[in-house]
Amino acid sequence: MVESKCRKVVCPAICSVVGLSLIIVAAAIIGLGTMNTVINNMIAKELVTSLDSAAFSEWMNPAPPIYMQYWFFNVTNPDEVVKGEKPILKEVGPVAYQLLQPRFDVAFFTNDTVQYKYNHTLIFNQEHSAVLPTQPIIQLNLPLITVTTMLKQKKLPAIAGKLIAALVKNWGDSALFVNHTMEEFLFGYDDPIFTEINKIVKDLVPPQFGLFYGYNNTDDGVYLVNTGRKDITQVNMLERWNYNKTLSWWGTDQANMINGTDGVFMSSGIKKTDTLYIYNSDVCRSIFLTFEKETKVLGIDTWRFRVPAAVFESPASNIDNRGFCIGYPNNCLLDGVMDISVCQQGAPVAMSCPHFYMADKSYQTGVVGMHPDKKLHETFLDIEPMTGAIFSADKRLQMNVVLQPSDTFEQMKNLNNTIFPIAWLNESVVLDEGSADLFKTQVLRNIKVVTSLQYLVLAIGIFIFVLTIVLLACNTFLRKDEKDEYKIINKSDSSSVLNEDT
Repeated sequence: MVESKCRKVVCPAICSVVGLSLIIVAAAIIGLGTMNTVINNMIAKELVTSLDSAAFSEWMNPAPPIYMQYWFFNVTNPDEVVKGEKPILKEVGPVAYQLLQPRFDVAFFTNDTVQYKYNHTLIFNQEHSAVLPTQPIIQLNLPLITVTTMLKQKKLPAIAGKLIAALVKNWGDSALFVNHTMEEFLFGYDDPIFTEINKIVKDLVPPQFGLFYGYNNTDDGVYLVNTGRKDITQVNMLERWNYNKTLSWWGTDQANMINGTDGVFMSSGIKKTDTLYIYNSDVCRSIFLTFEKETKVLGIDTWRFRVPAAVFESPASNIDNRGFCIGYPNNCLLDGVMDISVCQQGAPVAMSCPHFYMADKSYQTGVVGMHPDKKLHETFLDIEPMTGAIFSADKRLQMNVVLQPSDTFEQMKNLNNTIFPIAWLNESVVLDEGSADLFKTQVLRNIKVVTSLQYLVLAIGIFIFVLTIVLLACNTFLRKDEKDEYKIINKSDSSSVLNEDT
């Protein structure tokens, strides 16, 4: 009897304590973010760049397909431009190539850094193209303009300069505008001016001219990045580029900083308040991105970071950019266009967003045919914040020429000062279904399992505690009924005895 009563009292008490303990433990885990720490440690272990890392093969050869699309601006009134009229341009394209860029010459060092290069290989892709690479385009004679600028800036040796000036003036087929295919403009064509200069000064210009001459099957320099072994938040962060900690082209220490990652992988544990930096060798500097909105890529939650207008603003609008204007405060371009001639051997090249998106209105109206559109012309990355993986991206840039009148060549005497659009590109990353499914099963599913455990413990604790309370209540109610019944029986028995005595 006593033992039964003990069970009825002690067992529920133990169960209630266990249930309450589970509730407290689960609440503490959730409140303190313990599981988030566990998840971050799980991810960190996988993201550290090392030979035995699960993500190493992905790091060596990124899986999501990368496409390079090129649009050219065809000049429809070349004769009128020579006379000083406004250029009328028509966009043609895109012609698309799949970009393969596996890392090679990889070397790990004991200070938790890894060195590598990218091997860039472009393969024509019909599916993403609207025109063929053989599409003819009328555009500026860029070798002629480059040489003219070099002569003006006295970047050529004195004797070579006089000889080249004479050649340019007397060249029979040297015209301000030339007709070549998109593929020739991109990767190179024989130009008589460059051919002759290359014979005189080999290191000054290549034997052929192309916007991306020598790009295919080559690299863009040597990268040294942090492996993240000691601090996972530093994984993929650049330590050096081409063996240098800083750049040397720009006018301030801040402008010459090499910040962020190489843009293929970002660092892990990204926050919405973060400013993300990428070093971009195309524009010879680091650029930054800021959070815009939450997005989804094939069912995976991502955050969109975009390049804001501040990146290409003039020093007049953003004093932090004064280092990118050589000769500041004089001769600075207006908002939205950046002169990169200092890193292009003096060639008068300026970069902007396509169609002068986010640029000064005077550039948009300086030529006919510009139609800036945020959706079509902005640069953004859709990033999975826990891993820093880029699942969707459009990196868009426009190549322009700083066109000025010149007495060196007859056809350039009447030109207007113009930022002249040549072509624009979109480097797009598109996550494929296979990679998305792999990420969901290998990463998201494990995260969901770990996250669910804390709520499972909480649910079990609540269930045990509530069940114990219910059982205790039922037990108390039953005991009360038993007492009431016992009283009734005793009363009935007493009445019977009295009747018998009577």
